[in-house]
Amino acid sequence: MHTLIDPATSYYFAQWAFIKLLGLTYLIAFGSLLLQVKGLYGSKGIIPLNEIFKGIRRNKAYTHFYYTPSLFWLSTSDWMLQGLAIVGIIASILVLCGVAVSLSLFILFILYLSYVSACIYFLSFQWDTLLIEVGFIGFLYSLQTPPLPIATFLLWLVLFRFIFSSGIVKFLMGSQEWRHLKALEYHYETQPLPNKGAYYAHQQAAWLVTFSTLMVFIIEIVVPFFIFISAEMRLMAFACLVILQIVIMCTGNYAFFNLLTIALCFPLIDDQQLPWSSTFFAPGTHSEQLVLSVVVSSTCMLCIVLNFFQFVSLFKPLPVVERVLRFLAPFYIINTYGLFSYMTTQRYEIEIEGSEDGETWKTYEFRWKPGSLSKAPRQVAPYQPRLDWQMWFASLGTARQNPWFYRLIQRLLDNTPDVVNLLKTNPFPNQPPQYIRALLYIYKFTTLKEKAETGNWWKREYLRVYLPPTLKE
Repeated sequence: MHTLIDPATSYYFAQWAFIKLLGLTYLIAFGSLLLQVKGLYGSKGIIPLNEIFKGIRRNKAYTHFYYTPSLFWLSTSDWMLQGLAIVGIIASILVLCGVAVSLSLFILFILYLSYVSACIYFLSFQWDTLLIEVGFIGFLYSLQTPPLPIATFLLWLVLFRFIFSSGIVKFLMGSQEWRHLKALEYHYETQPLPNKGAYYAHQQAAWLVTFSTLMVFIIEIVVPFFIFISAEMRLMAFACLVILQIVIMCTGNYAFFNLLTIALCFPLIDDQQLPWSSTFFAPGTHSEQLVLSVVVSSTCMLCIVLNFFQFVSLFKPLPVVERVLRFLAPFYIINTYGLFSYMTTQRYEIEIEGSEDGETWKTYEFRWKPGSLSKAPRQVAPYQPRLDWQMWFASLGTARQNPWFYRLIQRLLDNTPDVVNLLKTNPFPNQPPQYIRALLYIYKFTTLKEKAETGNWWKREYLRVYLPPTLKE
């Protein structure tokens, strides 16, 4: 370990910055949940949490507590759903204020695990599991100041594996658009929630598309190895990875993913590379905590070994390791990653319409996803509108492949307030519609010339009926 991290090297600023950004990420995550969770999982939500737990009890027998580690075993009521999010917000603020940091980070880990382990469909994104994994390591990282070298190394390894895995799966196992360096020709237009930056990036010249895609591979596959070379190379890796995240933020809406990744980059910077940091983060006197150091070191070493074998399994299956990882899987402390490996080449959008007579149809407009052709793509990240996101995934399959979609339709037929509030408009504010249908369209960005002539950001083509007219029960 000393060959990689000089014992004389300190990481006071890195620890401070990482913990603050982790606390901010948690604050955004729980704030986002508080605003949406009742409509998604409440007693009158799209997928009521009490129904999920009834199904778990039936299918998992006496092992359900292990396979679904969650505080919601105590209660699945609406007040519990929102109450845990409020506790998460308070704990996040404590971390930001530097109060009871380690205890607050452990509470945040337990709380977010409680949501992700139980709440299917809408909390199944890779940054949700990444937040649990990084949150657990962040708790270990916060227990001592300065942080133990082995805890710092563990964060390096997680960052390396996360970024490298995202790059290598694009090249080895992803769609051909990546290998032909044409992926960004489609990405900006077909990603789940574009913003204005994505619209203008989509207009770039073909040569720039190829160059940009090549740079993604270099940053994600080559640059991560800089982490293990020298302090100067780690600083270069920090700059490259942070710039990549800023570019992604400017051209798309990926919730708190970018902020969390940037937080994970800060442990790459040691205090010797930031001379001014000693003014604000002067080393203090710290008592030796031998027992705590042994516990933290042992836990970190176990995580390092598991991370290493998880990395190796990218290239060669390891049955014994896979059994160990399956044993730990319910706790999300070691996860597989591979963001955006398959590039969609067409953008499909589902438009939901209601009618009182089966002839005149009115459109339900979503807050963030594309709908009206003249509506500009908007910036919503780091907030994540989880229903809008899930509608993008639903458009890639059929209604039968997305059973939650039928529940959404039924809630709209009932005019359920908690669910309707997830949308931008309710075309039937006084009484619910008698029929609802869903149509599937192909959406494309307009060219700069078309936008200047029509004022539209989008153009679309009708494809087929996604869900035939459904009558209110």
